[in-house]
Amino acid sequence: MPKRNGLALPTGFVRNVESLTGEAGRQWLDDLPQLIATLQDRWSIRIGSPFQNISFNFVAPVDLSDGQKAVLKIAPPTGETEIFSEARYLRTLGGNGVVKLLAECRQDRALLIERAVPGRTLAKACRDRPLDAVDVAIELLGKIAMPAPEGNVDVIDLDDWFENLERARGTLFPADYVDRALDAYSRLGKSAAKRYLHGDVHLENIICSGDEFVLIDPKGIVGVDGYEVAVFLNNFRWWLGDRPDLHELLTEALTRFSAALDIREEEFRVWAYAQMVLCAWWIFDEMPEQYANEVVQSDVWAV
Repeated sequence: MPKRNGLALPTGFVRNVESLTGEAGRQWLDDLPQLIATLQDRWSIRIGSPFQNISFNFVAPVDLSDGQKAVLKIAPPTGETEIFSEARYLRTLGGNGVVKLLAECRQDRALLIERAVPGRTLAKACRDRPLDAVDVAIELLGKIAMPAPEGNVDVIDLDDWFENLERARGTLFPADYVDRALDAYSRLGKSAAKRYLHGDVHLENIICSGDEFVLIDPKGIVGVDGYEVAVFLNNFRWWLGDRPDLHELLTEALTRFSAALDIREEEFRVWAYAQMVLCAWWIFDEMPEQYANEVVQSDVWAV
């Protein structure tokens, strides 16, 4: 692992930060050891080495002064406000189906969060029973369901994400995928009731805490239920890999979500297609050197 001023950091994390933020990110990485020391003193905590699977935010285990376990999360200077929308979402739910927010330092873009123990992910827990993962996700979605919050401070609007996809027009990003995704959002996202969504419900963000599962790493967005389920469905698809029964499992997952939320299976297919196109555009736009034609994976939904 590369070191920045004595701090060992995962290679993929360093690559992502530098790719997204350029020189500002490189300086932030250099300053990170001092920032960690400052937060350690401010909150009277002991911070361990970062988790090896971090992607864009610095995340590390923490011991609180009373011996309890927590997690420190620090966002790089990307210009995005997801770290603040995450904090508001966690405060709003107050531990109902999610981990608790313990402290926040806006100036340093840092959060101190309850750590789920033992912390086994849903991906590991349901490795041999993939449809059980669908049932857990459905139960959690019911637990965290809530109307859109009042005001737009520290809240992400799903409309903005799809409006950003408009920028793909005229680029080398495949226009037919853009057209279908934007048409889908125009039909399904504009008329449905808006809700306060986690925004990133997937198998690695559902963690075992005691004898139940909770969610971590929310985006905190105002959108519609179809998008929330689409995120899970696409992650579920990636997790299944090239299993010979892939299509059967995806069809059964659609059936279960449809029955639980009273939304047509076809509508979830369209949402999953649009969400995967949107994610592919983000990679193409923000990290072009890492883009590998991910958009074609949306064809699995046969929209």
